[in-house]
Amino acid sequence: MKVTLLVIEQGIDTSTMEGWAMFGMLSVLDELQRRTDRGEHQ
Repeated sequence: MKVTLLVIEQGIDTSTMEGWAMFGMLSVLDELQRRTDRGEHQ
């Protein structure tokens, strides 16, 4: 099963390589923000 995410307002379409890369980068930044908010430092 293949699922595609299309975010119209931001122009992110995970069916393209560029959209998939942007989704990945946003996921990493979200994880960084959550860890920062929780005070996790290494």
